[in-house]
Amino acid sequence: MLVTIPVLVIGLAFSKVGPLKETAGGLELGNSIMFHQIAQWILHVDPDTVSVDLNPIAFAGWLGLFVTALNLLPASQLDGGHVIYALFGRRHRMISRLVVLGCVLMVVIPYALGKTFCTAGCSGR
Repeated sequence: MLVTIPVLVIGLAFSKVGPLKETAGGLELGNSIMFHQIAQWILHVDPDTVSVDLNPIAFAGWLGLFVTALNLLPASQLDGGHVIYALFGRRHRMISRLVVLGCVLMVVIPYALGKTFCTAGCSGR
């Protein structure tokens, strides 16, 4: 995290901001709270209302935030799993299984309800 945030700040400083393009191609990344706040601070605009063409350095910073968030999941040998074990002892197995089940359900339930993960730029749906 100590490396990720400066990399993200430097990368966002070199990123290009343009008008929001609804039908443009490209990769649409999700915004974490931290990414959103840093982007707003560096770019001086709301990143949800404009198109931000990320510099490769900024993309590396976004990936760093994503990997850090995954590492904090309270499951298995991840750091979050160790924290849960330290806090709850033997009950950590049940908590880890519930977290994994919750992650699976967040994918399965929308598909079962006929929802799609596709955004405005998708074709054929």
